[in-house]
Amino acid sequence: MLIISVAMFELPSEEVIEVAMRYMLFMFIFFVVGCSAFHETPSPFGDVKSQVQASPEVIAKGAKVFKYRCSACHSMDPNKSQFFGPHLAGLLGRKIATVEGYMFTEEVQQLDIVWTEPVLNEWLTKPQQMVPDMCMPFLGLPKADDRHALIEYMKTP
Repeated sequence: MLIISVAMFELPSEEVIEVAMRYMLFMFIFFVVGCSAFHETPSPFGDVKSQVQASPEVIAKGAKVFKYRCSACHSMDPNKSQFFGPHLAGLLGRKIATVEGYMFTEEVQQLDIVWTEPVLNEWLTKPQQMVPDMCMPFLGLPKADDRHALIEYMKTP
C-alpha cells in the first residue's frame, strides 16, 4: 500500500493562486463570450437591418439570388407574363394573392397575410410550413444573408 504524505507537497504561494484565479476568470469570460457568438439574440429594437439603407453590394447580391432562385417563375416587372408565378413588384406591404391577372388557389386567397419584411423572411425560410397550399417547388433560402439581400433587392424600385 502506498501512502503519500501531505508534507511532501508545498502549498502554492498566494501569488500563484492569484495568477491561477485570473487565468480561470479569463477562460470563463472567453468561454461565455465565445459561446454567445453562436446564439442570435433578437434586438429589442426590431430588425435593425431593415431600418438601414442597404449597400449596393447587398442589393447586387439580392439581384443575383433573385435571378438564380426566383426568376424562373417570377418577375420584378409587373408588365411581364405571369404564367408560372405572379410578379413580385411592390410585394412588400401587399396582401397575399392580390396580383390582378394571376389565378391563385382558393386556399391561398383565404389567407390573411400581408407581405412585410418579417413575414417575407419567415416565408423565405420555410415556405411550405407557412403557406402549404402554395403550388410551387420552392423549398426556401436557408442562409439569412441571402434572405436579407433578396428582401433588400425587392425593396428597390
